[in-house]
Amino acid sequence: MNKRILALDISLHTGWSFQVGDGPVSTGSESFAIKPKVRATMTKEQILGEQCLSFAKWMREMLRDWNPDEVAVEKGFINVSNSTEILFMLQGVLMLNTRYRDINVFRYATSSLKAYALVPGYGKRYPDLSGPHRRKAIKLEMFEAAKAKGVDVANDDEADSFWCLCLHKQTTG
Repeated sequence: MNKRILALDISLHTGWSFQVGDGPVSTGSESFAIKPKVRATMTKEQILGEQCLSFAKWMREMLRDWNPDEVAVEKGFINVSNSTEILFMLQGVLMLNTRYRDINVFRYATSSLKAYALVPGYGKRYPDLSGPHRRKAIKLEMFEAAKAKGVDVANDDEADSFWCLCLHKQTTG
């Protein structure tokens, strides 16, 4: 059976990849950020609500248009930035929308994606970098590795979704 797989790197700038069986990979990204002028007129709760609403509309369209059999997603993780709160809310929206359509979701740890894409020893290549500088270097390396595979990715969000797709296919067969 040629499984239809949608892979996501969920954040305010969500990357996605889609593939049927071993066919070509389609990639893209979508932003759910709210423009600063609009943000200035809203409470934090209104901002979060608007971002979730925009993501929910987009997710329903993606599930309708691509009709995936499975969705693979990078798991959320807790960090010290403000992005953690919205990340978990968006993942909740994903889980609701996939359950409505009876689509199985497979979640993969960020560390597993990076290890899969950048083996061997991705974490040891940047001993002099820490924090955001190290993360940025690893994101760039994952982006370049996806490009080297011949995938037309436009940014690191699309690259992450591509590696999520690849890891999912290897894991589930």
